[in-house]
Amino acid sequence: MLAHRAFARFALLAFAAFAALAALATLPRPAVAIERLGQNVMPSQETLHLNLDPRQDRYSGVATMTVEVKAATDTIRFTAKQMTLEKVTLAPSKKGKPNGTAMTLAATADDEGIVRAVAPAHVYPGEYTLTVAFSNDYDRRANALYKVIVDGESYLFTDFEPADARQAWPCFDEPSFKIPWRVSLTVPAGDKVVGNMPIAKQKKGASGDTNDIAFQTTPPLPSYLIAVAAGPLEFVPVTGMKMPGNIVTVKGRAGFAAEAARQMPKIVNMLESYFGQPFPFPKCDLLAVPEFYAGAMENAGAVTFREEILLYDPKTGTPRQQARMASTIAHELSHMWFGDLVTLAWWDDVWLNESFASWLGDKITFACFPEFANDLKQVHDVQRAMTIDARPSTRVIKSLGTGNDQSLDRLFDRLAYDKGQAVLQMFEAWIGPNVFRQGVHLYIAQHAWGNATSDDLWNALSRAAGHDIGKSLSGFITQPGIPLVAAEIQPNGQVKLTQSRFHNDGATVTPSHWQIPVMLKYAASGRVHTKWVLLTEDSQTFTLPDAAKPEWIDPNGNESGYYRWSVPGAALVDLASHAPQNLNARERVGFPANAGALLDAGLLRGDEYLRIVAQFSSDTEPEVTQSQIEALTKVRDTFVEKDDRAAFAGYVRQVLEPVLARIGMTPKAGEPDGVTSIRPTVLQWLGDDGADTAVQAFADSLGRVYRSNPERVTGSLADVAVRLPATRGDAALYAAYRTHLEQARLPVDRARWLTGLGSFAQPALVDSALEYALHGPLRPQERGNLTRALLEHKDNQAKLFAWMMANRDEIIAQTTPSAASFLPIYAGGCSTERLEKAKAFFAEPAHQAPGVNMSLAQVSDAVTDCSALNEREGAPVRAFLHQVATAK
Repeated sequence: MLAHRAFARFALLAFAAFAALAALATLPRPAVAIERLGQNVMPSQETLHLNLDPRQDRYSGVATMTVEVKAATDTIRFTAKQMTLEKVTLAPSKKGKPNGTAMTLAATADDEGIVRAVAPAHVYPGEYTLTVAFSNDYDRRANALYKVIVDGESYLFTDFEPADARQAWPCFDEPSFKIPWRVSLTVPAGDKVVGNMPIAKQKKGASGDTNDIAFQTTPPLPSYLIAVAAGPLEFVPVTGMKMPGNIVTVKGRAGFAAEAARQMPKIVNMLESYFGQPFPFPKCDLLAVPEFYAGAMENAGAVTFREEILLYDPKTGTPRQQARMASTIAHELSHMWFGDLVTLAWWDDVWLNESFASWLGDKITFACFPEFANDLKQVHDVQRAMTIDARPSTRVIKSLGTGNDQSLDRLFDRLAYDKGQAVLQMFEAWIGPNVFRQGVHLYIAQHAWGNATSDDLWNALSRAAGHDIGKSLSGFITQPGIPLVAAEIQPNGQVKLTQSRFHNDGATVTPSHWQIPVMLKYAASGRVHTKWVLLTEDSQTFTLPDAAKPEWIDPNGNESGYYRWSVPGAALVDLASHAPQNLNARERVGFPANAGALLDAGLLRGDEYLRIVAQFSSDTEPEVTQSQIEALTKVRDTFVEKDDRAAFAGYVRQVLEPVLARIGMTPKAGEPDGVTSIRPTVLQWLGDDGADTAVQAFADSLGRVYRSNPERVTGSLADVAVRLPATRGDAALYAAYRTHLEQARLPVDRARWLTGLGSFAQPALVDSALEYALHGPLRPQERGNLTRALLEHKDNQAKLFAWMMANRDEIIAQTTPSAASFLPIYAGGCSTERLEKAKAFFAEPAHQAPGVNMSLAQVSDAVTDCSALNEREGAPVRAFLHQVATAK
């Protein structure tokens, strides 16, 4: 699944869930208790027939499961949640020595969907056929088997990860139960369907107004990877692959599928080359789904995506949209091998599923489309994971949580995606890409069509490397936190490295120890060199192969390691001032974020940090500018109050006006995609926080043109045309935005206008936007676009927190039950007073939910850090900002 990082994993996104993605980089998943079915009753296959009509509100079906009973019992356990179990029977098969007659079982399900079907007599060991006739309502909140209405037409889609297949039909809903599936559907004549496999046969139904459709039997798959879709779907064939495939859309959207059809074959062919084997499934369709919480989901052979990710309008589209599409497709199709062909044994290894797909997806995207610079974007993703890992509330990524936080939804976070991919990247760089790839091939070959654990991958990589790397790897996976590697050049030219657990100033954490592969990059005798070392002790001294004393050292060469790093203060500032000459693009992208982390830890002063950030304004790499903008966000959200805004505006102009002077306000023919993508962000910052009147006038003019004829504004500037005028807009402009939103049809356009509505600053308009978020004509996942935009403004935080407390139950009802665990995000910011109110609010039994405590702990750490940093460094930061303003 892609909870995607870039928009963030996408992605990335439903009231609190969208806000949580922005701040915690996670997506909402069903909050389920971690209860296992056990191994006494084992399924070997499932035959599923569904009677589906998207125009109705209810459906029915029959699930027939072949099971083996290992020891005598009177209870058969399986999963089925919130549905009517009309009849459950158990009949003996010809194998083994089971009971000789069929039995009707009395079935009851608990709140988490664990069914206990009690037999009237003992069920003895042997093979049986378990048959369950059932009926159910279609879900209407983009969960399980759900119904969507678009332009008056009805459709059905599925979304199951991690444990919602049980809410669609009876099954054994755990990843280790990996079995063949035989799926058939009865649907209205004229509707089209998609499943995991190609259609094996179809015929007219007995009534003549339905079709009976049977898909080919799947290879062994867990329940969470099964998918169906039905309705008046449109198909755009994809050519250039060894297997058939389509881009599938709802009615009227096929015209926007060409870009996905262009990208998909390149990615598939590159993946086949990396894995050294053909695509694992006989076909692959990519489905653009109008209502969908996650960025995308790796259903075997039938991958689902948010519409705005997979559909692209060439008239208004941007390179950023194309890059987002490519990385998402690459991530999900990487899962076809790593996740689908080989499946995690249990959810404590979900990080491995997602980390591998993130790591390989970025690698494949860069190989296919280097213009999208995924090798540099990946650095941003990792920095955000490091921020989480520096706090006491961080978690072990190979874990399920404890106590009330044992909910599977909490496993899909930035650590699972981005910390894990950084660890994989670090070890790939250390042992070498070819050796790492050989280890992956061994892992796939050993566990194809089965289940595996992270230890299985470590063993395969160790075999390929010729030495045990498992101990080094496991240190990053089985303990929380992130190392700090401090480097110091000794008088004799040696380099002393010291490791400790990195943490923000004032935090109390448990000390940890790692075996850290470190790439030292340094200059000696007029040349730049690199050297790998393995830091296994608390402190070690290394001799470099060059006789001359190093002139400077970067202890995270190529930004290849998952650790924070430091050098003595003067050396850090000097390294920043010479970054364009000495550091490559990845190192320069990571530098400001690492400096910000040192500021958090009390290892760098606030004014020094601001000077370092400003030194990168001459850097021509757009992703370095993105790093500066993230640094500006940190400064604004931590230090800038109303009285400081004019001074901060001067600093914003000092940092970004050189960038704008270099790239210009409008795109130029032949410019790099990265320049086209960063320009709107630069303009928005200069026009809003920078109070640049020339940029404001440009955006206002652009906005008037866009509102009258969007096609007259180049797609890359559409967000500027909508969002920047709104920051100073009045009620009349707000009303116009609502009209444009309600007339928009493409999800990317609707998202743009929703973000625009959330950008108005007048208090009355903020109130109107909040009312619209709750009761406006929006799809469930769209509501978060609006609240996320509102939360970006510090002035709105208190109001949104009060709104959340007043409307908690309705927020959850409008989105999904799992949204409850993310609601503490509304207490975010720098206000300890608001945090205390949140602690009291969520301590009430009625406001508890699985995952709430973890969210609250994360928010608490962030607020505490922000408040402490403001108190510690606020004075030097504000003095520096006002000095900049005075100098202007």
